[in-house]
Amino acid sequence: GGVVSLVEHGDTLWIGGQFGVATLRDGKVQRLEFESKEPIRGIGAILPMKNGDVWLHAMPGVVHVPVAEIDRARTRPGYRMAHRLYDFLDGLPGRPTNLRPLPTAARGPDGRLWFATSDGTVWL
Repeated sequence: GGVVSLVEHGDTLWIGGQFGVATLRDGKVQRLEFESKEPIRGIGAILPMKNGDVWLHAMPGVVHVPVAEIDRARTRPGYRMAHRLYDFLDGLPGRPTNLRPLPTAARGPDGRLWFATSDGTVWL
């Protein structure tokens, strides 16, 4: 699928797009899998945090992945990461628009995470 988001963080290049998220590290690409009923696809933005956690803006909503889950996935191929999904049930209006503008999320200087959706803008 199409790649929509590329973000370098430390020694890792995060790759997000139509069919999910992967990392490029030490010359190897690794697709990351999620413990989820709905596939985590349509990645419009990737926000790595200083502590190693990652926030994704995906079609199902805003996804928070703790660093411990990312570390497990790196050492266990096929591991399905636990995560927290914020979606319409939490008040998230719409989905990311994977056309323009991209990326669909940003971190403000005050630490807030901003997400632009097809139906408005929200922050955490």
